Amino acid sequence: MRTLLLIAHGSRREASNEELRELAKRLASLAAPEISTVVPAFLELADPDIPTGVDRCVEAGATQVIAVPYFLAAGRHVVVDIPKQLAKAQQRHPGLDLRQSDYLGLHDSLPGLLLDLARASATKQAPEAPTDDPLGKVAGFSLPSGVAARADSSTTGAGFRSGGSSERGL
Repeated sequence: MRTLLLIAHGSRREASNEELRELAKRLASLAAPEISTVVPAFLELADPDIPTGVDRCVEAGATQVIAVPYFLAAGRHVVVDIPKQLAKAQQRHPGLDLRQSDYLGLHDSLPGLLLDLARASATKQAPEAPTDDPLGKVAGFSLPSGVAARADSSTTGAGFRSGGSSERGL
């Protein structure tokens, strides 16, 4: 049985870690029946860590685990830290077919996806922030609605108006 281990960095901000867990659920519904289970795991700052994530895949019946780094660049984490953690997990499960895929940033569709996000932001009309909105203090800058919905003044450190910028087009 094939499973997918979705690996992110991890954050001190629990809402960010929860986003990966939700993404894993969405991915699982898209991947079935080819991939039986999608397990989220974190390099640091959140649970489960990578070896524990592999353990969970094995407990779910995995004979093959494909570890997918949810990272944009081949920095130290992708090149050194994740392979080290996967090697630890492989030692715990010597008969397991454990593989690491390329990281997200290498995928050919990423430039088009980024352009789609920019185009969508350029065409949205930014709503005016209410005067009592702690995120509406910086005039002329708009925080995208998806980010604003997950932000609060204690995590952003500055105020923003949500909705996406309409001042510049692509």
